[in-house]
Amino acid sequence: MSCCNMIMGVVAIILAAKDYFFLASLMVIFGAVFDRYDGIVARKLNVVSKLGKEMDSLADIVTFGLAPSIIALLFPLSTFKISGYIISIIFITCGWYRLSRYNVSHMNNVYTGLPITIAGCLVAISLIYQSEYTVHPHSTAFIMLVFSYLMVSQHKIKKI
Repeated sequence: MSCCNMIMGVVAIILAAKDYFFLASLMVIFGAVFDRYDGIVARKLNVVSKLGKEMDSLADIVTFGLAPSIIALLFPLSTFKISGYIISIIFITCGWYRLSRYNVSHMNNVYTGLPITIAGCLVAISLIYQSEYTVHPHSTAFIMLVFSYLMVSQHKIKKI
C-alpha cells in the first residue's frame, strides 16, 4: 500500500508538470486513501517492520510534501517567482522534519504537530478548489505557511 501511495505522489507530480492541476491534486487525495490502509493491512498480514515504516515515510514525503508543493508552485504560486520557491521548500522541509520526528518518537496515540498526510491533503483540497474557482494566490501561500508551522509545532493531536 505504501508503494501505491508513493505512485500516486509521482503521478501527481507528472500530471502537474503537464498542467493537469485538478487531477494532480486528486492523486494526492488518493494517496491518502492508500496511506490510511497500509498500516492496517500490514498488521492484518503480520508484516509490520522497520523497513515498512521507513518506506511509508518516504512515500509520505513524496505524496504529501513534494507533490502538493510542486502543484502549488506550478499553479497558484507561479506568479510569486522566488518567494513561491521558498514557500514550497519551507513546506517540504517542515514535512520532512515532521516525518523524521515521528519516526524517532514514541507516539502513545498522540501526534506532536500536524501530520504531513493531513497538511498535504488540505493543501491538495485547496488546490482543487482553486482549479475550479478564481482564488488569490496569496491564500495558497498563507495556507502552506500555516501548515508548515503546524507540522513542526509542539501541538499535541490525539490519534483517531
